[in-house]
Amino acid sequence: SVCYRVDGLQLASASMDCTVRLWDVNGCKEMMCLMDHTSTVHTVSYRGDGRQLASGSDDCTVRLWDVRTGKQTACLQGHTSSVQCVAYRPDGLQLASASFDGVRLWDLRNLKRLIYNEGHKDHVLSVTYRGDGLQLASSGSSEDPIVCLWNMKNGIEMVRLKGHTHRVGSLSYRSDGKQLASGSWDETVRLWDVFDTKHVKTLEHEGIVECVTYQENGLQLTSLENSYRRDSNIQIWDVMSGNKAACFKIPTELSW
Repeated sequence: SVCYRVDGLQLASASMDCTVRLWDVNGCKEMMCLMDHTSTVHTVSYRGDGRQLASGSDDCTVRLWDVRTGKQTACLQGHTSSVQCVAYRPDGLQLASASFDGVRLWDLRNLKRLIYNEGHKDHVLSVTYRGDGLQLASSGSSEDPIVCLWNMKNGIEMVRLKGHTHRVGSLSYRSDGKQLASGSWDETVRLWDVFDTKHVKTLEHEGIVECVTYQENGLQLTSLENSYRRDSNIQIWDVMSGNKAACFKIPTELSW
């Protein structure tokens, strides 16, 4: 996992070497190495103001870091299995973590766990907040390849979006909050209307979809398609038509 700070000047990377590294984007050099995790780090995410970073690991913890000093400011414990994804609520006061044991919400004002959601029947791989912070989306593994939408006013599951047939590893809300994209190992991206909770379009790929993200204007969607058999691709899609707008090939020797 990698994540840009909001100003684009710093990048955080998570690694199998149990570290999080912060990079100066303009200088192309390492700034800090954060080393308190004791196992593979899967996920990193900056708080909206860029001053704090969260990371999740196979050591079953979520750790918070002061980006200016590189010091760990908190270790959130409670998960009993690997933490796959972390996401800040847009106001920075709450954090969601997705793990093989479910979804947990954390109040960052007092570092207390708020809710433990058990809506998924198997591993949870991804989690993300809608822009207004009032809805949370989470997605499951190949044993339970659904997308759950949660009401953040009460932490109750609103609906399950079904259609994928393999693990759903990436989620992204459109900037207006009306649409959600889900990327799956079933070689598709599905677009969902989150108000009518209906499937809108399916974007077919030729390899597993590792990542999806909307452009800021919401008119285009980018997906990363990986394949063991051929070159991997970065695909750009027109959201309204569902047509492919561009494709950038990644040579096989660089994609794995």
